[in-house]
Amino acid sequence: MKLLIMRLEAPLMKWGLRSLWNDRDTHIVPTKSGVIGLISCAMGLKRGDKKIVELSKRLNMGVRADRRGYFLTDLQIVSSNSNPYIGHLCNSAYKQRTGEGGLLTYRHYIQDACYTVVLSGDESVLENAAKALCDPVFPVYLGTKCCVPSRPVFEALTEEYTSVADALCRYPLAEKRMRDRKEDTANCYCEIESENGLHIRQDEIAINDMREYGYRRVDVKYLGG
Repeated sequence: MKLLIMRLEAPLMKWGLRSLWNDRDTHIVPTKSGVIGLISCAMGLKRGDKKIVELSKRLNMGVRADRRGYFLTDLQIVSSNSNPYIGHLCNSAYKQRTGEGGLLTYRHYIQDACYTVVLSGDESVLENAAKALCDPVFPVYLGTKCCVPSRPVFEALTEEYTSVADALCRYPLAEKRMRDRKEDTANCYCEIESENGLHIRQDEIAINDMREYGYRRVDVKYLGG
């Protein structure tokens, strides 16, 4: 079967999964919504385009943490003028301290990580995605616009492997950093999309006014590294 392989590496990346208004989390591996969003940018699709939902439905994803990275939390004050919801939350104490009013927010990131993503689906969809990743219409980023990849994200379009799981098992790992070699890296964390998966992720793209995502099931595995 034909598979699209991507490698996502950057000083900072962010994969929101359960984010609330003032506490913006990151999942430990790239989310499907983040990866589909990246491919959609490369294809030139704009937010709200129904083709993005169709793209998500026609692709299945697996991801492997080649380098797990380190978590970073950034504190930011967001102006109440930029968002009516934030303006409603701001209390008088914030208004006195910031002048216009603001809300203290927590932004969580992953530092110095590297992931291998494998996608399966219709060959035509995979070929179009591969072509777009090699010559993107819009700049691609890893979860949010400030997280720019440090290398090309496209790795291969191949028929060498029998399944997503097989590719995650046998595709070469990214080179370890010197400090990572001192750690126990015998096992790589993986998530593989499966209808019968035991774990639920709310990262299936859906277009609605509340920007709420749909659910999908994944299997969690640890593969020898």
